[in-house]
Amino acid sequence: MRTRPEGAELLEAAQALLRERLLGDLPPQRKHEALMICNAMNIAARQLRFGEQPQRDELKSLLAVLQEEGVCLLGGNRLLGMRLREGFGDPGHSSREQVIAHLRSSVRQAVAESSPDYLK
Repeated sequence: MRTRPEGAELLEAAQALLRERLLGDLPPQRKHEALMICNAMNIAARQLRFGEQPQRDELKSLLAVLQEEGVCLLGGNRLLGMRLREGFGDPGHSSREQVIAHLRSSVRQAVAESSPDYLK
């Protein structure tokens, strides 16, 4: 049985404590590092809230673009990168629109996790 607070809430509470109570007491050379930690905690909390569905969606789209099966997300992205360097998404290529749609969707999700205010 799960209890509250959940992982995302714990990260957000720890981040708030670090930012609001501890950051001011740190020496100036450590404040940037603390802010980077706060940012990482925010990204992790958002990823927990989104769950695994964005990764599943990205993999499904990636497999369709590559017309491959049995490739993991990391391996598929590497393969897509190699194919893009070979001209896979260039103007005139039959898969160009599908590649662009996949990349837009993947980047939008990444930005939603790392910098959601940018999308507003």
